[in-house]
Amino acid sequence: MVLVNDGSTDPSIAAELESYAGMDPRVIIRNRAENRHISVTTNEAVELSSGQYIAFLDNDDMLTPDALAVVDRYIQDNCEPDLVYSDDARFNESGSVLESLRFKAGWSPELLLSYSYISHFRIIKREVYDRIGGTRVGMEGSQDHDMFLRMSEVSDHVVHIPRILYHRRAVAGSTAGGGDQKPYSLEAGKRAVKEAFARRGLDVDINRPDWAIKQNAGIFCPVMPDDGPSVTLVIPTKNNLLKLSRLLRSLPQTTYRNYRVLVIDNESDDERVIDLLNTLPYQVARIPSGADGFNYSALNNRAVEAVDTDYVLFLNDDTEVIDPSWLSQMVGWSRLPGVGAVGARLLFGSGRVQHGGISPSLAVGYTMFRGLPSADAGYLSYAKVTRNVAAVTAACMLTPTGLFKKLGGFDEGAFGVAYNDVDYCFRVRDAGLRIVFCGEATLYHHEGSSRPKQDKPKEIAAFREKYGDHRDPYFNPNWSRWHSSVQVQPSVPALPASDKPLRVLLASHNLNLEGAPQSLFELAAGLKKGGGQAASVISPHPGELDQRYAAEGIPLTVSPALAAACRAKTAAEYRAAVSDLAAEFRIGGYHVVIANTAEMYPAISAAAEAGIPSVWIIREGNSWNAYYERKPAEIETIALSAFALPYRVVFVSAASQARWSDVNSRDNFTLIRNGLDADRFRQKVLMNDRGALRRNLGVSDDDCLVVCVGTMCARKGQHDLLLAFISLPAEQQRRLRVLFVGERRGAYCEEFRAFVGTLPVSIQERIMIVAETSNVGMYYSVADVFFCGSRVESYPRVILEAEAVGLPIVTTPVSGIPEQVIEGANALFYTPANISELCDRLSKVLDPEVRREMSEASIDVFRTLTGYSGMISSYQEVVMQAASSSVIKR
Repeated sequence: MVLVNDGSTDPSIAAELESYAGMDPRVIIRNRAENRHISVTTNEAVELSSGQYIAFLDNDDMLTPDALAVVDRYIQDNCEPDLVYSDDARFNESGSVLESLRFKAGWSPELLLSYSYISHFRIIKREVYDRIGGTRVGMEGSQDHDMFLRMSEVSDHVVHIPRILYHRRAVAGSTAGGGDQKPYSLEAGKRAVKEAFARRGLDVDINRPDWAIKQNAGIFCPVMPDDGPSVTLVIPTKNNLLKLSRLLRSLPQTTYRNYRVLVIDNESDDERVIDLLNTLPYQVARIPSGADGFNYSALNNRAVEAVDTDYVLFLNDDTEVIDPSWLSQMVGWSRLPGVGAVGARLLFGSGRVQHGGISPSLAVGYTMFRGLPSADAGYLSYAKVTRNVAAVTAACMLTPTGLFKKLGGFDEGAFGVAYNDVDYCFRVRDAGLRIVFCGEATLYHHEGSSRPKQDKPKEIAAFREKYGDHRDPYFNPNWSRWHSSVQVQPSVPALPASDKPLRVLLASHNLNLEGAPQSLFELAAGLKKGGGQAASVISPHPGELDQRYAAEGIPLTVSPALAAACRAKTAAEYRAAVSDLAAEFRIGGYHVVIANTAEMYPAISAAAEAGIPSVWIIREGNSWNAYYERKPAEIETIALSAFALPYRVVFVSAASQARWSDVNSRDNFTLIRNGLDADRFRQKVLMNDRGALRRNLGVSDDDCLVVCVGTMCARKGQHDLLLAFISLPAEQQRRLRVLFVGERRGAYCEEFRAFVGTLPVSIQERIMIVAETSNVGMYYSVADVFFCGSRVESYPRVILEAEAVGLPIVTTPVSGIPEQVIEGANALFYTPANISELCDRLSKVLDPEVRREMSEASIDVFRTLTGYSGMISSYQEVVMQAASSSVIKR
């Protein structure tokens, strides 16, 4: 440790520092008589050091206890990088109040040109520090920023540690309190950035945006030249008179001079559009669609074949120029060495953000900052500053023409309409180049009018299969994947794998042949097979799944203590039962407890009492108040307070997560959609002889058999199908049969059967009802259409099963079901209890050609969803993090 006193006027400082030297021989003290400022002092301190790496700290920083150990691990695991930086937290001057958390982007050279985002604690290889000449005298106030910029020119072997390893104290006069604390630092920052651009071949002036000045932020923006390499704007269009006219009227305000316009007419037949195209001062290329219809990628690829300018800019006809310097800025950034594509900041007509870069790590659509007000700079100002991103949209994307041709253009085979831009950007990055989001180039994007409203399931599936494991190198794992606007959700890094597997206890509310218990069974089996985690199961009652767990070799315990806690009516009864349950957990030596469904709050309480981290899976589709209001008041309060206890509360659909958001007091909610073990399920279906089974059921080859699988009850809405069937015209009834699988004892089923018994015999013969069974595969094998009439669902397993075997689906669009299907592709929606709507949907699926198209779409849609292995991997990660959180607490 090297401490240099740069001429402090307080004599007690020197004495204090000398006392440190006596504590440890590794502490080196230098007390200077005169103040030489930060650059000279830093270089002198480095000269006194002897390590391979130098870790820099300011005197108002505080390291976390594990900081150096974590840094050492990252250095060893990443082949000795040249620069390492971490996240940080800002505290008040006394260090007692947390003011902000700064979870930074991964290594981003273009973001570094916007501002010094790396900040204080940084670890630099000594050899690299010496090679760049150390800290420059004359850049005081922005010496760190200048050093990072110069270092980025000699190395890109940089590692970001996505953990808070140091705390900054906002002491008086520190830039932690704002850039205006040291005005000279802002001028030094401008010089540092201007010189960095000059070294990259661009002579530009540097400004601070007005919004940054108002925020006292040291953020910089280059003023790019209006002259430069040639650019062709490629604008595809078809019968889009108003949007195209608006775009073309907005283009002349563009200040960049060296550009031309190429309009692609894709078979326009509107006479007004044809007249407009014939009078344009721009080149118009008439390119028809191929045999497969509209293909955005093919249109642009054909157009670029004739482009001979240095750059090509793809521009949707539903965009509108609002910033005269937009093209100058984009071209300027594109000229930096190593940049392969540049995208713009796009706004909806309402003024909210439509595109702020694309991240495949987002789970709620890939577009970042979507919906954010235009004036809002977003987290760490990322919504407005220029920075590196994983991809940008081709609604406005600039790329070198030669590079586009070299990489084969857009993939018109796999991504004719959707994901072609993201796929292209990923291939650009695979070629070793960077993608830039240009925050100061702003246009309107009146989205959706220049292509079909709905992405094709085949393209979604193709993208998922090609890039399912792709990770955004700039996305911090402490950002929530469920908020496009970038919100912080701190995570605990998993500890290194151990030779001894984690003991994981899964609590199931019952063991019936129902969706939630069966989904937990597949999770337990997946954790066990994945290795590293030994799964056991506990339940308050026995059930049909006992044998499946036994066959998988997963220990199962029926716990009287858990049963007692579930039926407790008073807080006293509950506490006593939970105490017994916690004792069971301790004896079991479990590392993590997973509770399944909202009913398993006792397992969460017991885990907390036993000091075991937990994960709680909420599979219910109804809201928290509707679910718990039937509980005694004391128990309802206990159950709701339990949501603050787990490491993560996992929801299986975004709709359910939104419904339960009121009880997210600790911001520990997350989303992991169910994944079906498709191979296992298809095996159960394909083992059946479809023809023989249909004959045994009395179903002819010409019949359309609609199957509904699920426990028969009012909530599942089976009566809708029954009422719709008897309401169909006689001719359609004779072509349709309905099969209900899931009868059990109860008033609903008794009334259901009684009603069927009142119908004419000719209708009764076309209605079949069978009891709950573990062999549902045989009924999927005979089905032509799947029906779901649920009123409340989160993410029903039966929908996944139907898609896995390629069944057309008629369903209510409740809760998470729209997240599983694509209306108009593999599913038809009807409003619950609206029998006339359901009759219309049934009439449609009587057409064999409609069923064939929907069947093909179901297979494709299923491929777009979370797969079984992906689900298991997500739970493994959460379980490992939860286990690590216990170690960190200790």
